[in-house]
Amino acid sequence: MDRGEAYKLLAARLNEARVEGYAALLARVGQPARSETEHHNGEAIVIDVAVSWDDRERGTVLVCATANGPSTWMTQRLEESIILGPDAPAAG
Repeated sequence: MDRGEAYKLLAARLNEARVEGYAALLARVGQPARSETEHHNGEAIVIDVAVSWDDRERGTVLVCATANGPSTWMTQRLEESIILGPDAPAAG
């Protein structure tokens, strides 16, 4: 898996979540991760995006994006996340 390309995909998905905004993400808390497959240089990269509570007070949400590569010989997994609070305005 091309790690640079995978990080670009993760950054794009996290930015999409940031643009979606805190209020819209609340409906996704605790739901199964949204999964999609991107193809780059003949390789399939599966991107999963999950939303959960970040704190016990349930004031901030954690958006976690994971890229899984096609290798069966070694783990090809990258993960990045962002935390959004109610004061984070939806962009767009």
